[in-house]
Amino acid sequence: MLLCVIGHISLSDYGNLQFPIVRIIHLFIYTFHMPMFIILNGYFFKKEAAKRKFVLYLLMCFVFRFFLTFINYTFKYQNYYFKFIWIGDYYWTFFVLAVYNIILYFLDNYDKLAILTVSIMLSLIIGFDKSAYHDFAIQRCFVFFPYFLIGVLFKNNNYLYLINMFIKKTILIKLFSFFVLVFYITIIIIYQKYGIFKLISFFFGCRPYYYTGINNYLFCVLIRFLTYLLTIFVGFSFCVLIPQFKINPISYFGQRTDSVYFWHGILCRILNGFKLLYITSYYKLLFLIIISIIVTLIFSSNIFKFPLINSLKFIKEE
Repeated sequence: MLLCVIGHISLSDYGNLQFPIVRIIHLFIYTFHMPMFIILNGYFFKKEAAKRKFVLYLLMCFVFRFFLTFINYTFKYQNYYFKFIWIGDYYWTFFVLAVYNIILYFLDNYDKLAILTVSIMLSLIIGFDKSAYHDFAIQRCFVFFPYFLIGVLFKNNNYLYLINMFIKKTILIKLFSFFVLVFYITIIIIYQKYGIFKLISFFFGCRPYYYTGINNYLFCVLIRFLTYLLTIFVGFSFCVLIPQFKINPISYFGQRTDSVYFWHGILCRILNGFKLLYITSYYKLLFLIIISIIVTLIFSSNIFKFPLINSLKFIKEE
């Protein structure tokens, strides 16, 4: 979630992409940060709570959207009007999680590997439809669904437990994961001048092939499939380096990711309205990263539990 906040605060103004370091940071972060967030949501999927999560996430989505519509109107953003079917901005995650929970509620008894295979095929096909964009977040619903299923598979088949046991027993895997991340960052640094940043269109998950800047759609299919593999490889390499023990108060703050996600989006839009997120120097970038860390800690506190204050009780109700 910290990576998410850093990404949004320093990417809110697209003029920031003139700085090579910004392009490097964002391509690295967007490679895995939201997919891993959705994988974790899939890991904690429970059929008995799915319908309540569906209602909760939809409610969060539209409450969030109401706030952003008001802010957009205040600062006279382009397209500030409220459009029911348009699911964009920061709140798309709540919408797709609502969709995924209700889909898995009805498909929970079916073969998850078969569903995963079909979902990947559909995600590759939906990219051909250039009208499948932000309306009902249709592109993202298809593109990120395989990650949710991967999380469900880990839980149902104890894959995550086996991986954790393997990681704990050997330092070589951690060293390998570290070098994977270093190698990937190095590749981004070397090739960022040669168009590798175009990959970010695929990691966003919302853009049909028509809007990726690549004219060969069959090549886009191959890239989208390879980005799945790259995301999993880089994402799990990153997770391998996460400590296996609690670090207070960081571990406590990690329980409030939904609250951070909700409130940071509103703050980002307000700060951007005052033109405070435009990077004019590398010092400003460092300042915004520090601000991102502070914001993440603040929004993890009890004061900002709204609108999630009773969400866990709501989900666990019989």
